[in-house]
Amino acid sequence: YSELEFQTIQGVLEENLESIGSLLIKGVQPGNRSRYVETNGLNVLLKDEGSVIEVTLSVGWEGGLTGTPFVDQFRFQIAKKDLVHDLDVLVDDGLDGARNVTGTELSLKEKLDDLIDVE
Repeated sequence: YSELEFQTIQGVLEENLESIGSLLIKGVQPGNRSRYVETNGLNVLLKDEGSVIEVTLSVGWEGGLTGTPFVDQFRFQIAKKDLVHDLDVLVDDGLDGARNVTGTELSLKEKLDDLIDVE
């Protein structure tokens, strides 16, 4: 990625941070008792000699009958070839453990594919 492409993608991520965080939590912490709260801690790095952008972020959510607060941390990569890949849950505060990472990665890929227009 060029510096301009990197800055464009970083801007898209910043502008859509809340919807990205909500998508991630709904995907990996499904259920009628989990509720998205906020997304923060966005860190965007250009890696592998500019061929990959690595993204980490933290997502706050509430769960359970009492609305217990949790924070999960995610990492994924963006590459020109396959856009979003290697979604990983680095920290999972939920008691049941994160689920459906593959399905959530596909949803994130579709979302970012619509938002990012870099060839």
